[in-house]
Amino acid sequence: MTQPNDLMQGFDPAFRDPAHYILDITQRIWEGRGLPLIRDWYARDCPVRTPLSETRDVDTVITGTAATLAAFPDRELLAEDIILASRSPGFYSSHRIFSPMTHMGAGSFGPPTGRSLRVRTIADCLCRDNRIVEEWLVRDQGAIARQIGLDLPTLALSLLRPGPDGGAPGPDALIARWTEPGEPIQVGDVSLLAVLLEALVRLWQDGDFQQIVRLYDRAASVYAPGGEEWVGYRAIEVGWLSWLAALPLGRFRLHHLICRTDSGQPLRAALRWSYHAAHRGSGRFGSASQRPIVLLGLTHWEVIDGRVRRDWTLIDELSVYAQILAPHSAG
Repeated sequence: MTQPNDLMQGFDPAFRDPAHYILDITQRIWEGRGLPLIRDWYARDCPVRTPLSETRDVDTVITGTAATLAAFPDRELLAEDIILASRSPGFYSSHRIFSPMTHMGAGSFGPPTGRSLRVRTIADCLCRDNRIVEEWLVRDQGAIARQIGLDLPTLALSLLRPGPDGGAPGPDALIARWTEPGEPIQVGDVSLLAVLLEALVRLWQDGDFQQIVRLYDRAASVYAPGGEEWVGYRAIEVGWLSWLAALPLGRFRLHHLICRTDSGQPLRAALRWSYHAAHRGSGRFGSASQRPIVLLGLTHWEVIDGRVRRDWTLIDELSVYAQILAPHSAG
C-alpha cells in the first residue's frame, strides 16, 4: 500500500503525513477558533455534502462552523480513527470524531439547554494541493436531538427550506450526493472483505437477518445511529430490524470503500454507501408513509478473524424525517 509520505506532494511540508494534516487543521479550525484558516485549507468551490444539505462555496463552510461553535462552544473533536487511501493526486481521509460538548447557545437545535452531549461524526475528505477539495459528512444529529430532549419530526420540519422540492430533494438527487465517476471506488485489498460485503448487501436488500452471524463477531459492538450501542447478535438483530422493518427490501449501493491492513492494528474499513427504499413499515419513523427514502451512510469497521468486531455506522435520522414530512419530493 502507498506509504503516507508518498501522498503529500503539493502539501505544506509542515504537515508530516495525511493524518497530521487532518488532525492539525481540524484542531486549529475548531478548538483553535481559526475560522479564517478555512479559506487556506478548503478549495473556494469545495462541495460539502451531507444527507441534509449540499453546498459549494467556502463561505458556507465558515458560517456553518461558526453556527455550530455558537451552539456548542466547548465542543472537542477527538479523533477516534483516520482511515486513509491514496487518491492520486492527493489522498482520501475518512475521519471518525467523538465530540463531548455542551448545548450553550441558540441555533438550529433551539435555545440553549445547558445539557451535556456526546456525539460522533464521520467526515470523508478528498485532499489535494494542501486543500480539502470535496467532503462527505454525516453527524449523528439524532443523538444530538435526543440528548437535548427534542422531538425529531418537529425538528426535521423546522429545518426544511422552502423551494420547488418542498425542502427535501428526491431520491436521485440525494444518491447523486454520494456518487462519484467510476464507482464503486475501492482502495486496498478489498478481497479480504468479500464475504462481509456480500452479507451486508443481503442483510439490507433481502432483509436476511441470518447474515448477521456471517457479518459480525458474536461479541461485536455496533455504535449505531441515534447514539445507540448494540452488543451481541440479539441486540444487533433487534437494532437493524428497527430500520429494515420501516424501510424494507430496498437497494443498497456501495460508493466508496477503503480496506487497510496496517501493522499492529485490526483490519479496518471505511464505507460510503446509500440505501433507497419505500417507507412501507410503521415503527421507528412513525406510521408508514409510502414515501421513497434514501439513507446516506458512512461506516467504519474493525475486523478480527474474518468478522466485524466493531462497527460505527452513521445515518442522519433528521434527513429521514425530512423526506417523510416534506410537502413533496422531487425525483
